[in-house]
Amino acid sequence: MEDWLVALADCRRRGSASVLVTVAAVRGSAPRDAGAHMVVYGASIGGTIGGGRLEQEAVAFARALLASGGQPRLLRHALGPSLG
Repeated sequence: MEDWLVALADCRRRGSASVLVTVAAVRGSAPRDAGAHMVVYGASIGGTIGGGRLEQEAVAFARALLASGGQPRLLRHALGPSLG
C-alpha cells in the first residue's frame, strides 16, 4: 500500500485534519506523473509528489490551509520559472 494512503487512513481513524495533495496534470517534464499524491497532516507527510521545491511549496500551502481552515484549490506551477 502506498504511504499516502496509509497516512490518509490513519488520519481518518484518528479524526485528524489533513490535506490531500494531488498532481492533477503534467505538461512536459515533472518529478512525478499526474495522479501522484501525498497527505499533509500535523507535522508529518505521507507519500510524495516528487520532492524538491514543488513539494516544499505544496506542504507550506497545505499547512496554511490546515491552520486557517481555508478552502482547497487548484494551484498551477511552471517548475522552472515560478519555483526557482
